[in-house]
Amino acid sequence: MAIERPGFDFASRDYDNIKRDLLARAERSVPEWTDRDPSDFSMMMVDMWAYMGDILHYYIDRAAGEAFITTATQRESVLALANLFDYTPRNRTAATATVYVSNTSSGSAVGTVPTGTIFAASTDDGTALEFYSTSSVSVSAGQANVPVTVREGKKVTAEQLTTSATGQVGQRYALSKTNVLPTSVEIKVYEDGVNYLQWTRVDDISLVASGVNAFSVYVSANNTTEVVFGNRLSGRVPPTGSTIVATYNTTNGSTGNIGSNKIRSFKTAVSAGITIASSTAASGGSDGETVESLKTSLKSLLKSQNRVVTIQDYVDTAQLVNGVEQAVARYSANTSGGGGGSVTIYALPYVENYEAPTGSSASVTIAVPSGIRSAIKTKLDALSMLGVTVDTTSAGAATLTAYPRAVTVSVTAEPNYIASSMQSLIEMLIKRLFTLNNVRFGQDITLGQVYRLVHSVPGVQSSTVTISGTGWTGASEIQSPGTAFSLICNNSITVTVTGGISTSA
Repeated sequence: MAIERPGFDFASRDYDNIKRDLLARAERSVPEWTDRDPSDFSMMMVDMWAYMGDILHYYIDRAAGEAFITTATQRESVLALANLFDYTPRNRTAATATVYVSNTSSGSAVGTVPTGTIFAASTDDGTALEFYSTSSVSVSAGQANVPVTVREGKKVTAEQLTTSATGQVGQRYALSKTNVLPTSVEIKVYEDGVNYLQWTRVDDISLVASGVNAFSVYVSANNTTEVVFGNRLSGRVPPTGSTIVATYNTTNGSTGNIGSNKIRSFKTAVSAGITIASSTAASGGSDGETVESLKTSLKSLLKSQNRVVTIQDYVDTAQLVNGVEQAVARYSANTSGGGGGSVTIYALPYVENYEAPTGSSASVTIAVPSGIRSAIKTKLDALSMLGVTVDTTSAGAATLTAYPRAVTVSVTAEPNYIASSMQSLIEMLIKRLFTLNNVRFGQDITLGQVYRLVHSVPGVQSSTVTISGTGWTGASEIQSPGTAFSLICNNSITVTVTGGISTSA
């Protein structure tokens, strides 16, 4: 017996195709129905069915896309994929700065700036910020410009997560504040209600041995933070009835990267005579990984398969370290014979003012924080093959060099276009070439790139582009300014537009 074909194309998923297929089936199933007038009730039902099918298929497609790295768009979906591959996302970090204080007291009095002293600051747009000192500093009478290290954010102390733990495996407790600095979370568990035990924070609770007092921190897609405990096989479970208390810091992330002398006053009391002389620019604050950077990190993780063999494996793994925007690696063979050798890692950290750096017109030095270099070495040493050493401290790895480029553009506009609007748009497009996520080690911008951007703006009749800077030859091909481990940055962008419509009255 032949199987009857359904006569319906299941690939028809939009309104027009669904309606067409429904009417074609109606011709076979109900041939006596011939009225196709839009006012016909049956036609209305066909329209409604096609409309409903179009919407359902749209959501089905969106839901299916969230299951794959390349097509996922929602942060929650990408975080779930990261968890599937045991990848810990890079969370937000707090900006740090140095405040210089003086003691104007006379005599032999010694003033102190205690740990946790709160300083008041503000951004250029007036947003109020707080910084707190990370250690206690003593300042003798008459002493000036004593450095105090401060970190942006607020401290939340002794927040009770529960007064009666369930005793079940996999306990999770949400912190009340958002924008938590995950590395600052401290947990105390009062098992007898009086005395507490300090539990240890780990990156992954599933990797902890049984019986260890440990917890991990998970940041959800909506920026809430949870403290996660073990399941007896991996980590100990807080006993039934325990009181669990959390202490942690919050941070504004990249907003805390403020300019010099923006930290102006104390919010908590300090010794008499202690005054603020000046402060450095705050740097190092970041908002954690975006959806796009998460997807890039996951692809790097999958390529390296949690092992480092090739040079690209070293690069991919180094880029998974918190605070690393991009990296490049260089291999040096063992000159004494045999195997092994050395791999030097050049890592570009997050730099708040990369698009407008401070420094000479010849070169700009970018310091790679020791914490980042140490984290890279620790991660790679554990995965490298026997005999291969990882170097993150040699010349060029501890400090990177960026070479500024000056771009000058002269544009002739068509008569019916506004010159000032064209100028602003061209400047914005060129600035994007120098953003942190667009620069690459050993890569330069080209004249062709700039010309294409300029002429992508409507109204450009003709243009002249010049690029200058140390090491720039004026050639149209990519030209590295120094070694393959150097970078370019922005020096100045000058755009002049003649012709067009002037808005000045």
